[in-house]
Amino acid sequence: MSYLRMLTGLILTTWFAIPGGSAHASAVFSDAVLVSGPEYLTVLELPIDAIGSYKVTANDLKWLDTEIKALSFGVFTSGQLLKSFQGPGTFEFYKASSDKVFLQVYAQNNAPKFAGLVSIVVEATTSAVALPSSLVLLISGVGAALFVRKRSPRSSHCDSFA
Repeated sequence: MSYLRMLTGLILTTWFAIPGGSAHASAVFSDAVLVSGPEYLTVLELPIDAIGSYKVTANDLKWLDTEIKALSFGVFTSGQLLKSFQGPGTFEFYKASSDKVFLQVYAQNNAPKFAGLVSIVVEATTSAVALPSSLVLLISGVGAALFVRKRSPRSSHCDSFA
C-alpha cells in the first residue's frame, strides 16, 4: 500500500510542478522590403504549408528619417483575399486549405526622398499540448504495471527446463 501512496504523491507533485501549455508564436517569414519610388507594389509568396492561424505584422522602419505616406498590406490565395490592413500594424488570419499564400504590400513614399523600408514578419500561432496530462497518464500506467507485477505470484519457469 505504501507504493500506491508514493505513486499518488509522485503524480500530484509532477502535476503541480510542470506548467501547462499555452499559445506561442514562431516566425515563418521575416524580411525588410525596400520601398522605392513614389508608389510601390510587390507580391511575395509566403512559405506557409500548414493549415492554421497566422499573424502578419508590417512596420515602417522610417528609413532616412522619412515616414511612409501610405502603407497597406494583405494576405490572399489564388482565389480569395484572406485579410488586409491599412497602415502599419498587425492582423491575424486563418489558412484553411493547402493553397499557396501570398502577401501583397503597397506603399507611397513622401517626396523628395522616394525610398522607405518596411519590416514584414509572419508568425504561426499554435497552442502547445499540455504536458501534465500526458505525463500523469504515463506515470499512472507505469505505476499500475509495477503494482500488478508486485502483486502477482512469481512462478519459476527455469524448473521446467531442468
